[in-house]
Amino acid sequence: MNKKPNLGEIAQADHGILMSKAYTHMLMENPDSVLKQRGRDMRLYDELLWDDQVKPCFQQRRLAVTQSEWDVEPASESSEDKAEAAFIKEQLQNHRFDDIADKMLFSVFTGMQ
Repeated sequence: MNKKPNLGEIAQADHGILMSKAYTHMLMENPDSVLKQRGRDMRLYDELLWDDQVKPCFQQRRLAVTQSEWDVEPASESSEDKAEAAFIKEQLQNHRFDDIADKMLFSVFTGMQ
């Protein structure tokens, strides 16, 4: 006896919404134990950057990275590798690589960005 299963309602209308809320909550929850202990959120790091010692020290380290010269070198002397290196270098220059690197350095300070 092969009985066909009753397909009926396969999914609730709000199922996708509930799943996405649960997923984004997981992503947005900060795992920082120091912040949890103090009952604080990421604004603590913003406040810390106004400290008279923290701000110049962090700025000095960021500038040391972003003011350094950089170059893209081909993997070999082949014309294909040279063309690829030139393309990558052009893309990095067009997308303001130093600005992006500067923003990424905040993740070192906060542990996430």
